[in-house]
Amino acid sequence: MPSLVAHPIVEDPVYPIVDETFAYWMSKGGDTLKLRKAVEGSCGFVLPGPGACIALSEKEQAVWAAPDQWFVMGVNPPASLASHIHFAEQSDGRVVFSLPDLEGRDLLAAGCSVDLHPEAFLPGMAATSKINHFTALFWQPTLEPKRINVAVFRSYAQSFNSWLGDRRRSQQQI
Repeated sequence: MPSLVAHPIVEDPVYPIVDETFAYWMSKGGDTLKLRKAVEGSCGFVLPGPGACIALSEKEQAVWAAPDQWFVMGVNPPASLASHIHFAEQSDGRVVFSLPDLEGRDLLAAGCSVDLHPEAFLPGMAATSKINHFTALFWQPTLEPKRINVAVFRSYAQSFNSWLGDRRRSQQQI
C-alpha cells in the first residue's frame, strides 16, 4: 500500500501565499443590515459593502464577495452570530496569493477585464472576475505596503502560480 505524503499547496510559489484561515460568511434570511449591526457589535468591525474590503490587520480581512456573502480571513465568528450567519470554512478550498501592488496590477491586467489602474482600483476595493481562465476574488487591503490579494480555488492554485510566473517572465523580457 502506498504511503500518503503531504504535498505543499503550491510548489515554488512566485508570490507569497497567505497562511491564514478563510471562511464565507453568508447572511441567514437575507437581512444584511441586521447582520452588519450584529457583526459590528460582536466583532468590532463593519462588513464591507459591494466591491469593498476592510483590513483589520495583515491577517484579518473581510471582503464583499456577493450579495449577502463575505470572504473573511483570520476571524472566527463568535457564537453570538449563529442566528445571523451561515459559516462555510474555506481554508482547504482556496489559496490566497499576495502580490506587490504595481507589479501585481500589471500581471493581473494581462488576463483580467477589471480596470486595475491605480486611479480606478483603489485600496479598499474588491472584485470577482476571471483572470486568464481562473475565477478569482481579488482585493487591495488598506494596509502598507500596498498589495493585491488574489483568492483562487485550491485545485487551480498550481496552474495560477504557473501563469503568474509566465506573465512575470514575459514582462521582465520587455
